[in-house]
Amino acid sequence: KGEVAAELLRRFEAEPVPKLQKKIGEVVAKLAEYVCDKDDPRGSLAPGQGCGWPGLLEMVFRMADPSSSPSKEACESSLRLLTALVPTLKDDIVAAKQQLGQILQLGLLHADLKIKTAGVLLICEIVGETDKKAWAPLAQTAGVVVQVLTQLAAANEEEMLQECVQSLIDVASLEPDFFKAQLQLNMEPAKFMATVARTREGIDGGLRNLALEWLVTFVEKRQKWLTKNCKDYHGLVLQACMDLMLEVEDGQEELKAWAERMDDEEGEEDEDELFHAGEEAIDRVAEAVSMETLGQALFQLIGHFCAQAPWQAKHAGLAAIKQTVEYVEEKAHVDEMTKMLLQHVDHPHPRVRYTALHAIGQLANDQAPTFQESWHQTVMPCLLKKMDDECDRVAAMAMSAFVSFGEELDNSLMAGYAGGFMQKLVAKLQATKHRGVREESITSIGVIAGVIEKDFSQYYDGIMPMLKQFVMHATGEKENRLRGKSFECMSLLGIAVGKEKFLPDAGEAIQAMMRTQLQDDDIQREYIKEASERICHCLKKDFAPFLPNLLQGIFRSLKLEEIAAADPQNQAPSGHQNDDEDDDDAYIQVSTGDGKLVRVRTTKFEEMMQSVQLLHTFVTEMEGAYFDWVAPTAEVLVPLLSSTDEISMLCDEVRGIALQTWSLLIKSARQGGEERNQGTGLAQELLKTGLMHTFTVLEKNQEPEMLSETASGITECIKNVGPGILGPQEVQQLVEKAFLLMEQ
Repeated sequence: KGEVAAELLRRFEAEPVPKLQKKIGEVVAKLAEYVCDKDDPRGSLAPGQGCGWPGLLEMVFRMADPSSSPSKEACESSLRLLTALVPTLKDDIVAAKQQLGQILQLGLLHADLKIKTAGVLLICEIVGETDKKAWAPLAQTAGVVVQVLTQLAAANEEEMLQECVQSLIDVASLEPDFFKAQLQLNMEPAKFMATVARTREGIDGGLRNLALEWLVTFVEKRQKWLTKNCKDYHGLVLQACMDLMLEVEDGQEELKAWAERMDDEEGEEDEDELFHAGEEAIDRVAEAVSMETLGQALFQLIGHFCAQAPWQAKHAGLAAIKQTVEYVEEKAHVDEMTKMLLQHVDHPHPRVRYTALHAIGQLANDQAPTFQESWHQTVMPCLLKKMDDECDRVAAMAMSAFVSFGEELDNSLMAGYAGGFMQKLVAKLQATKHRGVREESITSIGVIAGVIEKDFSQYYDGIMPMLKQFVMHATGEKENRLRGKSFECMSLLGIAVGKEKFLPDAGEAIQAMMRTQLQDDDIQREYIKEASERICHCLKKDFAPFLPNLLQGIFRSLKLEEIAAADPQNQAPSGHQNDDEDDDDAYIQVSTGDGKLVRVRTTKFEEMMQSVQLLHTFVTEMEGAYFDWVAPTAEVLVPLLSSTDEISMLCDEVRGIALQTWSLLIKSARQGGEERNQGTGLAQELLKTGLMHTFTVLEKNQEPEMLSETASGITECIKNVGPGILGPQEVQQLVEKAFLLMEQ
C-alpha cells in the first residue's frame, strides 16, 4: 500500500501531460479518502502521524505554489488536487496558513487564467468545507475573485467561468456571509452576475442561468441582511429575472409549434429555457422577500415591461404577474394587476393573450374568493368571449382560467352565468376536434355542476350522452386524459343532481371504467379512482350492485405475492435482472408478515395505495351495506397490516391507510351484523386479528411517527367494535401494551 502511494506521488510529480497528471491527481485524492480518514485510522500509511500519508501535502503544497512549481501546467494540476483533498484534509490544509496564503496570493495574481481559476475553486472549496472561524481570513479575497471572473469573461473563457460561478453558488448556499463585506463595498459579485445574466449576445445560456442562480440563492439565504444593507440588490435581481424572461422564440415556425402543442405534452420545458429560468427565479425571489420590501421595484418593472411595444416585453411582464401574485397582499395591488391582465387578453400575439389568461387563472387560485367577488362582472364575460379565440390553445387556456375562477365563485353568482357558459361549452364540444379544448370544456362543465349542484339538472340530459360518447370513442393513445376527464365530469354531474337522477347512468360509467385497460403510469388511473369514489359517495348503499366486479380488480392489485410473481423482472434468472431501471421504477424487498419476502416495484405501491383508499371510501360511504364484502376485504388487507420493508416509507403509508380501513371494516361488520340479526361475531374476530398483526409490527418498528399512527388506528378499531365486546383479560392486555409503548 505504501509503495503504491509513493509511486502515485512520484508519477504525479513527473507526468508532463497535463490531462494525465490531473487523472493521476484524481486517483491520489480518492486514495487519500481511505488512507487519511481520521475516523478510521486502519488505512493509514503512518499510524499516529499527521495526515496518514507522509509527504502528500508537502509535495502538493510545493507544486501548487507558482514560485516553486516546475511548470504552470503542473501548478494548475496541483491546485486542483489540493482542492480535491480539502474535504479529507481540511484541518491540515487550513493549519498551514503561511503556505496556503502564499499559494492563493500568487495563484490569484498569476498571469495564467487556468491557475487563477484553480485558485478560485480552492477558495470556494475551503469556504464550503470549513467552519467560519477557519475561512474568515479568506473573505478578503472576494474582491480578487471578482477580478478573476471579469478577466475570464473578457477572455471568453466560458468553461472556466462556468466552473467558478458554480462553485460560488455552492458558497452562497453554504456560507453566504463570505460575500457580505464585498457586497457592502461595491455590490460585487452581484453586479457581475447580473451583467452576465442580462447579456444576450456572446454568452452561453447555461452560464446566464448559473449567474442568475447565484443572485437568487443569495437572496434566499440572506434576504433580511440585504434589505438592511444592500437596498439596490432586489431591483438588480428582479431586472435580471425579467431580462431572461424576454428570451422567447419569435419565428413563425416556433409560434406554429407552440400553438399546436398541448399543455400536457412534453417539450414545453425544453423550449424557451431562459424564459422558464427567469420565471422560476422571480417566483423564488418573491417567496423569499416580503412584498413590502419587493413590491415597489417589482410593480415598476412590470409596468415598464408591459408598456413596451415588443410582444416579448409584454409577455414577460404578464408572466411576472402570474409568478408573483400569490405573494401580493394589498387589494389595490391585486386590482392593478388585474387591470393590466385584462388589457392584454385581446393582444394580437397569441402568446400574450395566453399568458394574460393563464395569469388570471393563477390570480383566481391565489386570491380567492376576494378576487371573484370583486371582479366577476368583468372577468366572467371576458372568459366567455375568449373561449372563442381563434387560437385553440388560447381558447383552452380561457376555459382553464374559468375553472380556477369558477370553483371559488358563489353558487348564486354562478347560477346567473351558467346558461351562457353551458351554451358555449356544449357548442365547443360539438364543433371542435382540438383535444385541449375538449378536455377543458368537460372540466368547465364539471365545475359548473359542482358549484350550482341541483340547479344543474336542467342541463344533465343534454350533457350525459355526450360524455358517454367520449368515453366510448376517445380510445386513442393521446386521448387518455380526455376519457379521464369524461369520467370525472360524469361523477361530478352525479353528485350535483343526486342519486335518483344519476343511478341509471352510474352503472354505465362504472362498466366503462372497468373495461379500461390501464398501464402502470396511465393518467386515467387517478381519474377513475376519484370518479369511483364520487359515485359511491352519491349512491351510498345503492352502490352495492357494482361491488362484485369492482372488487375483483382491487383485490388483485393488493396481493403482494401475485404482484411480485407477475413481474417479468422477478421471473428472470437470478443475477439477470435488468438494472437499468428508472428511479421511479425501483424495487424494494418486502416482508409480507408471514415471513415471506417478495420483490415489488415501487410504482405498484402507488397503485396499492389508490386501491386501499378506494376500499376506505367504499366502506365509509356504504357502512353496513358493505357487510357481505367485509370478510374477503379483510382477507386481502391482513398481509398489509404487518408488511414491512427496510428502506422506504412505502409500506408504512400503505399499512397506515390499511389499518384505517380495517377499523371501518369493524364498524361495517358490527352495523351489518346487527341489521341482519347476525350479531357482532365478525366484528370481534376482526378486532382480534387486527390487534394481533399491528402489535407484531409495533414490536419491530419503534419510529415515533409510525407508533403514533398505529396507536390512532388501534383506537379507532376499539371504538368501532362498540361497547361490551372486549373482556377483562383483553382490556388488561391492551392497557399493558399501551404502557409499554409509552415507556418506549
